[in-house]
Amino acid sequence: MNTFDAHRLCHLAADRGLADEVMERLLRGYHTEGLDVADTVVLERLAVKAGLEADEVRALLAGDAYAERVRADERRAAELGVTGVPSMVIDGGAPVSAVQPPAALRLLLENTAQVSARPVR
Repeated sequence: MNTFDAHRLCHLAADRGLADEVMERLLRGYHTEGLDVADTVVLERLAVKAGLEADEVRALLAGDAYAERVRADERRAAELGVTGVPSMVIDGGAPVSAVQPPAALRLLLENTAQVSARPVR
């Protein structure tokens, strides 16, 4: 599945202060509802539900806005060793899948915080 347009949409959402809302809708749509987030009709519907303006979303999907930002994200992710989304890189560590039960993510973050809090000798 090609999620390039979904990533462009996330950049638009970030510029509009709606990154969390759009990301939540996209992830829920894909992982919970089984929606095709490569489909522009689906992307438009989810983005509008998250608070973006339909006309602005349609214009984005019809053009190439934010394409270079997404390509830069792809280059950076490759440098970090990320091979799938959603992924997390915590405190410069190895990438890990962000699709985990909340308890596992909490443990990961707590362990990272404990390691980061240790004094350097």
